[in-house]
Amino acid sequence: MFAKPEGVDDSTWQKAQEACSSLRPSGRPGGGNGNRGDGRNAAFENCLKENGVADPSKLDTNDAATEKAVETCQVLRPTAGATPTA
Repeated sequence: MFAKPEGVDDSTWQKAQEACSSLRPSGRPGGGNGNRGDGRNAAFENCLKENGVADPSKLDTNDAATEKAVETCQVLRPTAGATPTA
């Protein structure tokens, strides 16, 4: 969970956490499904789930609903590139 910013009261912070809970990445860092724990796929996968894809790791491109979800979420899809280093 994220730390409450300075100057924000508990009630406001709690409401913000609840309102934005669906935007938080699911799973744990280092989880499977090719995410590698770096978060690059989290937004894309969450978007796919919110648009009806049950398992983003197994995209059925022959399914019209999946194809529409991929199109909708394309802007969040990570691009191939160098792996970030710590």
